[in-house]
Amino acid sequence: MTENRTTPTDRPLTGDEFLKVLTDAIAAGDLARASNLASGALNRGYMHPLFLNLRAYGYEQQGRTKEALADLKHAAAISPADVNLRNYYGELLARQGRWEEAIAEFEAVLGVQPGHQVARANLASAYECTGDLPRAEDQFRRVLSAEPAN
Repeated sequence: MTENRTTPTDRPLTGDEFLKVLTDAIAAGDLARASNLASGALNRGYMHPLFLNLRAYGYEQQGRTKEALADLKHAAAISPADVNLRNYYGELLARQGRWEEAIAEFEAVLGVQPGHQVARANLASAYECTGDLPRAEDQFRRVLSAEPAN
């Protein structure tokens, strides 16, 4: 059941109130509740990239990849500089074998934050899966030079 009322007056939550309750759920480690809250907020017309990201997480957990990808694509369009969101979108695209789209997302992340080593490692893996071994090796070397302990 989606939460939408938590005030003493039992009135619907505002978008900012949804955001506060949702971030509290994330801080508590309750991603299932956060995803439900995000779905409730979106169903009530409150648009926020975090709401889309969390609903996508819920969809992914339910095996509803098509819906998750749609939400992540929308969130990335709203918030193109959100590197963690874009990296997650790229990871989900990669898990679907949509390598060229995944590569574009990982490259977009690195265009905003060149030091995002998780995105760089994901890019290297995507290049490897497409058979572009020279690019894969170059990206893996960059990751290792930035984080030699890994």
